[in-house]
Amino acid sequence: MFLHQPTFERTKDQIQLLSKPWLFSLEGLGAADFTGDQLYIDWWVSRWLKTNDIDSSKLPLCVEESIHCDKKLKRLYRKAIKQAVIYNRREFLQQHFIIKSTHWNVVDFNNTHQEIVQLLWQWSPAPLDLLPFVIQGRRIQILTLFTEHYGPSACLRECVLQQWSEGVRECLEDGADIQGDCIGLAVRHPDIFRQLTVCNPKTVIGHWNEFCLQLILKRVPDIPLVEEWFWIHGFK
Repeated sequence: MFLHQPTFERTKDQIQLLSKPWLFSLEGLGAADFTGDQLYIDWWVSRWLKTNDIDSSKLPLCVEESIHCDKKLKRLYRKAIKQAVIYNRREFLQQHFIIKSTHWNVVDFNNTHQEIVQLLWQWSPAPLDLLPFVIQGRRIQILTLFTEHYGPSACLRECVLQQWSEGVRECLEDGADIQGDCIGLAVRHPDIFRQLTVCNPKTVIGHWNEFCLQLILKRVPDIPLVEEWFWIHGFK
């Protein structure tokens, strides 16, 4: 005995909703989802990406599944999200960011609004290798996101390297360990050098050699300050 595959008969209300796509409603989407009308769902999703009137918390699962399964829809979705980031469309992102993915490659750390950065960070923290671009933007609020997530020690060297005094202060106040070649890099910036050395860090011959090199290149603005500190620590 063979069982027949079950079929759905559309109700009059469903037929009416699906025959008037220009109405663009959640009810029409629900009818398409229930009856398996994928063409209508795809059309609805593409239209949804051009508007901001739908509460994303009420979307059925078919929207996310369709974006995942259809390459064209996925491209449209990614393009819409990227444009929203570029043009600082916060409300659009709040209503449309339903698929967890990263879009940090289009973030301008000089100009992107802090609210946009916060939203993207909640969904997926930026990778640490973007820290140099953050420091170029000189925005302490974004640096704080990195220090809280990756730790201040991981951020200190780049702040020293790019001679960002405020960023160095933020890292040190958060408890950063002074490691690697930070002391050698700091000889070119008196304020940063003072901030680091007041913490009584350990120094090695490599730091002294870097100072001597920068001295030859005439890149040490405050020579007595640096010389005195190295002299105290046994380098002459």
